[in-house]
Amino acid sequence: MNSLLLALGCGGSGLISDAAVTGEDYASLSDDQAWTWRQELPGDTGELGLDLDETLLLHGRYSEGGIELRRGTRWADAQSVGSIQFSQPNGGVNLESWELDGATGGGAMLALEQPETGIATPDCDTAVGLEVETFYGLFQRTLTADCGKSGVWSFEYGIGLIQVQAEELTLDLVAPY
Repeated sequence: MNSLLLALGCGGSGLISDAAVTGEDYASLSDDQAWTWRQELPGDTGELGLDLDETLLLHGRYSEGGIELRRGTRWADAQSVGSIQFSQPNGGVNLESWELDGATGGGAMLALEQPETGIATPDCDTAVGLEVETFYGLFQRTLTADCGKSGVWSFEYGIGLIQVQAEELTLDLVAPY
């Protein structure tokens, strides 16, 4: 009788070390990457519930250094209403600017090449591994950048931007596609 023994191991906790993960890995900015967010408006109670008002959906698709934002039920039919511009110097992530419905903001270094809890950029306090809850679900492999007036920007490893909480911009992930 022939037998085959297959042994697989990953040592330690089985997770990739955060020290080996770059800010780019969290931002997941690659051509044709897409997301759908729920836009919260002033006076919104913040209670997500099960009903989703399709007029508050923003679809985003990454291309050429930025995410184009469109409002509507489907990307193909939706109207362009703004953008979020990023740059990725040396594995880090910079927010260059954002614009939505006439409101603007931006200009912050969100993450260094190797983000670690407690390592701040010149513009933001950053932390990895904080739980972030969105309409889509609870995320735990996160990079969160608290950038004062530029807002709090949260990314999930391999998915990208999941939540933004800024004075004039609030986005909450509905679907990572």
